[in-house]
Amino acid sequence: MTISIDRELEFMIKYQLNAEEFYVVKLIFMAQNNKGNYLINYYSQISQKNKLRDIVSTLQEKGIINKSYKIPKEGSNFIPSDVDFNKNFLKGHLQHSNELGMELFMSYPSFVNINGRNCSLKNITKQFSSLDDFCFAYGKSIKFDPVIHKEVLESLEHAKEHNMIHYGICEFILSMKWLEIEEAKNLGIQNMNSDNITSL
Repeated sequence: MTISIDRELEFMIKYQLNAEEFYVVKLIFMAQNNKGNYLINYYSQISQKNKLRDIVSTLQEKGIINKSYKIPKEGSNFIPSDVDFNKNFLKGHLQHSNELGMELFMSYPSFVNINGRNCSLKNITKQFSSLDDFCFAYGKSIKFDPVIHKEVLESLEHAKEHNMIHYGICEFILSMKWLEIEEAKNLGIQNMNSDNITSL
């Protein structure tokens, strides 16, 4: 099943978040994982928006952010890493990102034959301590966006059809290989050379 905007909407309805609140939550998540530029760009370049302080206050009222978190006074610095999200909400968000990650995992080819040797492409243990970590890393790389996720799966299917996958799933995520596949597709490249591959 392809994760769609319907799943995002279901998540928003469950926690009674409007579109901007949900988007700001995602931006704060990303800022907590060293991607603070997205939050900065949103609040520095989008003119018609609610104040960050007001949204954070609303999220706290809705129980998304714990009451123990002290909202900075107006004019004070906002530090995303200090935001304390409700554990149940985090669990729900993680479940959502797990669905995206697991769909990628199940769609990814399991093996590739290199020089007569079958090599596993789904070994995640060298990079991640668990499937949850793997799924969250993938979710973060696509900004937890179901539209981008759909594009990733479409690029993956194209690569599988044209024998372009010669690397493990961890490299696929960490190197954002779907962008390379899309570029190759646009250039009319139908396969990739695997002669120099030394590790997966």
